Amino acid sequence: MEEANASSGVESIDISNLSVDEHSASTVESQMSPACKNGAKCPNDLFKSSETSGASGEELSPVTNGKTQNEIEAEHRYDAADAGGRGYLSGGESSAFGSSARGMVEAHTALKSLYYRMDSKKRGYCLIFNHKNFHPKVNMNIRKGTDKDRDDIQKFFSQLNFIVQVFNDLTLDQLRKEIDYYSLMNHSQYDCLVVFFLSHGEDGIFYAQDAAFRHDELFDAFDGHNCKSLAGKPKIFFIQACRGGKLDRAVMMVEQTDSPLSYYKLPATADIFTMWSTVPGYYSWRNTTNGSWFIQSLLRVLRDHITQFDLGSLHSLVNRTMISQYESNTPGDPSMHGMKQVSSFVSTSTHLLHFYPPSAKH
Repeated sequence: MEEANASSGVESIDISNLSVDEHSASTVESQMSPACKNGAKCPNDLFKSSETSGASGEELSPVTNGKTQNEIEAEHRYDAADAGGRGYLSGGESSAFGSSARGMVEAHTALKSLYYRMDSKKRGYCLIFNHKNFHPKVNMNIRKGTDKDRDDIQKFFSQLNFIVQVFNDLTLDQLRKEIDYYSLMNHSQYDCLVVFFLSHGEDGIFYAQDAAFRHDELFDAFDGHNCKSLAGKPKIFFIQACRGGKLDRAVMMVEQTDSPLSYYKLPATADIFTMWSTVPGYYSWRNTTNGSWFIQSLLRVLRDHITQFDLGSLHSLVNRTMISQYESNTPGDPSMHGMKQVSSFVSTSTHLLHFYPPSAKH
């Protein structure tokens, strides 16, 4: 049960109803990029050579087949990656356009357009992966209050003309099957995809009902390589989960008053939007009766302002709402008292994402 804090205007949360989407000490092995080993040359070593000095004092490179080394380098200019080894294609493909599906993908939104196209009869799928109960082996608490988030999301995004699918307490195997199913689906007739993932987590890791997994599994499944019918379309992820164990004590502030066809390559990882309930390393708060701070702030802002602003601007309003309306009130536990939370937003957008673009009729 929440009680108002008249002195601050902030919603104070009773400790009996307050919970965090906590993390565990599980360790998940990460994959590393190949490194240059056993004396093999790395990309940045390919053109290294000893230099000799000419009579004029100018440094000259050795001559090879009638050309100076500088001339050879000029013919082989390349972009170098800030990595220890050579890169690899995420989809296992061998060319820039891929070998498993070489056909061009028709652009859903013109490259020069300011806004993403949003005019389909149905906007697309909204997938809600809601995790409340967990297998004892993962040692995670019940996420009371998450069903309130789930129901509010389902109601709002149905009104927004999405096809909403809800999944509760999926095991990791079940979750992977659903992700595969929707990533292999043809989304050509839709404008975008929305995914809500509500669960426990830690930095880089999400929890299914019975096991942890790296969050890249969720994001990568819908990139331009793995889901070509969503290439060039917004893939929007809203994540309600902890990203670590830090607490945000906040800082006290004082406000002082006084044409023809064109072809282009689009990165497979473009057009992905991820709004996280918190920043890396920090707790994410949830009220066991009224839902999580982040999801409830997000839905409040969307209801009031979705026709006015693009998603990046809406995120700023989400943070302002969450900061002004929520604060933990746990006087019996000083270490958890007076905490705040701020969400983060990462995108690889190529257009502004507005659910009601100003140029469209609605």
